Amino acid sequence: MKIYTISPCLLEKAIASDVDALRLLLKFFTDTDIGLALDNKNRAINYYTELIKKSKSQILLEWLNLLTNCHKFTVIDLSDSFKKDDLFLEICSKTFGFKKMILVGSKQNFSQFQAVSEQAISYNGVKIYLLDTSDALSLFERQPGIHIDNVSNSNISERGTIIGK
Repeated sequence: MKIYTISPCLLEKAIASDVDALRLLLKFFTDTDIGLALDNKNRAINYYTELIKKSKSQILLEWLNLLTNCHKFTVIDLSDSFKKDDLFLEICSKTFGFKKMILVGSKQNFSQFQAVSEQAISYNGVKIYLLDTSDALSLFERQPGIHIDNVSNSNISERGTIIGK
């Protein structure tokens, strides 16, 4: 499962009824291969909950409840040695895997950090990729490529596996 951090600015965009932001958040249920990174002290989930309750967005409150009840998340251990405003970057920087990615409402919200490419910033020496709604949707909606090799006298399963070659 690929783990992503959700920046509050993406939730704010969804609260403002941005269709693409809502579609992106729903991908956490329709795509079994993605999950959310949360911290071990519930700071992120509490922040999301407070933001959503303040907005009175019932659909996002249900989204958050489903996400936590379906366990579509990974818990990341964090210490207390970071700035409160950097919570979501800290979570992202500590996720397992080579490519650290945070889903954002706008890349411009991260202009105070050193850009290491058009798509990434540096946070405490860790390269973090910023995916806005269009970047993330195109990544999630990409159809896997199909490569057909010599399959004569073989059967192909529903998943594309060659049987009996």
